[in-house]
Amino acid sequence: MKLNLKTRFSGALYPALFLLILLLSLGLRLYHLGAISLWYDEVGVAMAAMEATLAGAIRIAREHAAAMPLDDVVAWVVVRLLGNAEWALRLAPALWGTFSLVPIYFLFKKLTNRPVALLACLFTAISPFAILFAQELRFYSALLFFYYLTAWLMVHAIQKPIWKNFFLWGVFTVIGIYFHIYVSLAICSGAGYLYVRRKDKKIGIIIKRMLLTLISISFLALPGYLYFCHGEAAYQFRLELTLIPFLVMQGIGLLPYYSLSSLSGWLYYALLGLLVITGIYIIFKKKDSILKWILISSFIQILVTIAADAVTGYFFAARQIFFLLPIASLIAALAVYEIAILNQEDAMLMKENKIALSNIHKIISLFIVAGIVIFSMPVNIENYRMEKSESREISELLSQQYQPGEAIFVIPAWNALSLEYYLTYQFDRPDIANQLTGTSSLDLTKIDHLPDQSYLIINANYMDLPASWLEEMRFENIPVGKNLAYSAELLFTRK
Repeated sequence: MKLNLKTRFSGALYPALFLLILLLSLGLRLYHLGAISLWYDEVGVAMAAMEATLAGAIRIAREHAAAMPLDDVVAWVVVRLLGNAEWALRLAPALWGTFSLVPIYFLFKKLTNRPVALLACLFTAISPFAILFAQELRFYSALLFFYYLTAWLMVHAIQKPIWKNFFLWGVFTVIGIYFHIYVSLAICSGAGYLYVRRKDKKIGIIIKRMLLTLISISFLALPGYLYFCHGEAAYQFRLELTLIPFLVMQGIGLLPYYSLSSLSGWLYYALLGLLVITGIYIIFKKKDSILKWILISSFIQILVTIAADAVTGYFFAARQIFFLLPIASLIAALAVYEIAILNQEDAMLMKENKIALSNIHKIISLFIVAGIVIFSMPVNIENYRMEKSESREISELLSQQYQPGEAIFVIPAWNALSLEYYLTYQFDRPDIANQLTGTSSLDLTKIDHLPDQSYLIINANYMDLPASWLEEMRFENIPVGKNLAYSAELLFTRK
């Protein structure tokens, strides 16, 4: 029996296209990886990685906000293998971000089909927000990988309810939770899929084995959560309700993280947003039960995240729902696919127009995909150029120019950690690191006599010193960066 050539071609085409998307994703995440300084949140992980012992790294991990330890453990191992250069420290997040496309593809293929899954992976691969957080020394890329790995394994266990599949789902869920507690939210998506399959002949067996697996997951993960996330209730941030819709849009990749200077960048977000709206309309119009419950589950997970912030006194940030970005990509991909096959059945009935009518929709879909890819480029270019911190450059300048007796003030006080890391571990000047004085704008202005030779390093978010006071105190701004982001440090000298 001869194998149909079209079937053979189709069978080889999808793996080849997925490999190309994977390589594109890897290139976008490795490019420019070590070009900019680590910023405060990254430095917290870097300090853990520089600890002499693994126990020391885990101890520091426990001090981070709701942070489980495995991300810090990976960073600690990387330092021993590759050193503490920025590119080396950020390599693991870049790889997590890239290879998260593997479980994303297989999960979405189960939920839809191969073309939609491929398009969703492409949109995730080129997403500026996804690339941005794949280049940070934080646990968000690991969260993305394990969230979709566990969701995929859970769906697979529901489809084929043998103990081996439930065991794999349980093991990787526990491992993922020890990278980030939000991996547990993947259970919500799996529960939605289970609801759709509620009439399955084996539903009784599935529910029993799922409950046993969930009990095992809780037994193994809960002690870690209680130990490492002990300090959440200590925060006193305010939940800005008016910002929540904006932050949600950012988190799922539908609004820029940084301000844009190019119209083409806004075209990317406009086109992607239209596709998501179209995709949601299609899901509810066609009464696609699986994707409808995935949408509802995603909405519930956003509410859970916001509620957790409200209870613990933490602020809601776009990055906290970053793991739902591929869902938005899936919805946009579905819209493109439905446009491509629009009227295809009608075209089959009209022999003379069959080719023209079916091809025109495919061409429109190709133009849409090309537009998404092309318009994403200026956004990513701008993101690559943004400098979220200048700690490395400021520390290098201090290592070259600082003289004994000079004062170094850092606002806010906690930002001194970034300078301490670079001065101690990259420029071998712990003597200067010991001279850092963390303070606030109010406390600084209350000092009766400032040393004649002083440095002032202030995070741009906290720049509330009056220009008149800076001028009176003879502080002069020294530019150290080219494209500073909202949180980068400003350097002033008084000599």
